[in-house]
Amino acid sequence: MARVRAGLVTAVLQFVAGSGGDAARVRAAAGLRDGDLLDPDRMVELDRLAAVVACAADELGDPAFGLHLGANFDLEALGLVTYAVLNASTVEIGVSNLVRYIGTLVEGAQAELHTSRGVAVLRAHLEAGDPEAFRHVYDGGLLLLLRMLRRLAGDGDFRPRSVTMVHAAPSDTAEHLQLFGVVPTFAEHSNEICFDASVLPREVSGSDRSLLPVVERRLQQVLAAEPGDDPWLARLRVEIASRLCDGHPSLSDLAPQQGVSARTLQRQLAERGLVYRDLVQQARHQLAFQYLERTETDLTEIAFLLGYSELSAFAHAFRRWTGRSPGAHRRARESRTRGPAGRRAR
Repeated sequence: MARVRAGLVTAVLQFVAGSGGDAARVRAAAGLRDGDLLDPDRMVELDRLAAVVACAADELGDPAFGLHLGANFDLEALGLVTYAVLNASTVEIGVSNLVRYIGTLVEGAQAELHTSRGVAVLRAHLEAGDPEAFRHVYDGGLLLLLRMLRRLAGDGDFRPRSVTMVHAAPSDTAEHLQLFGVVPTFAEHSNEICFDASVLPREVSGSDRSLLPVVERRLQQVLAAEPGDDPWLARLRVEIASRLCDGHPSLSDLAPQQGVSARTLQRQLAERGLVYRDLVQQARHQLAFQYLERTETDLTEIAFLLGYSELSAFAHAFRRWTGRSPGAHRRARESRTRGPAGRRAR
């Protein structure tokens, strides 16, 4: 069974309370106890979230609660995923980040982006049971994806070509038409949003990779690690480091930020005896150690910030660099920081 972070369930219950419902009654009706949601990083089975949303619909007397949740849910509550998606340089990179990191929102969820003959298809998969039990989750989740697409495209009225859903059609589809811009096709094999592929290369207006505080605090340390760098190279290192959460930031994507073509940037690096992929790996390596110094940044978030789609991929890379896991490195550093007195006090 797929799982979600307890913090996401809490955010839904807060939305219920803000809508005039009794969040405690909804939580209890969904089979959750008082202490189940105390730790926002605790993983909760997805069917508990589905139960919360279904009970909320009953509590509020709202048969379209999933849609209303998806239409009004605070995107920032999704944390680093929202940052990586909405601050991408292009729509395609933003959607690709959504595909890459959706599993950090819902453990067991997968997404795909396919393009063919001018049509892009964003498909979401979820390891769930009866589609009808998850209808509100599917409604809200797919609408959240569409809202992200609209933000990326800079068009609040962006309308998909079509939408398909796995659950059966409701008796009234007026809300679906209003919010999606089209009436979805129901009882299909997958949840999909189809849209014009021509929007994918579009630049994202106002994107800013320096907005994430943990990135902003650490980029200057990347510069400090190479005090002999000329200003041009220093700016390039910052740009690379700030885009690591896009996976492996491409040279062609960064070149316009430097005011040159990809070929010119390649030549400028060669003149300095540098290889672009080595700069990327250096930034990833340096930031990994600096992020691990922050005890409040968990390992999954660090993996995310460094562009790894899974914690296991980051752990494998870190073990290759150092011979031990990120967790072991952090524990060893904390032990050294405490010193002998700290160890005796344990």
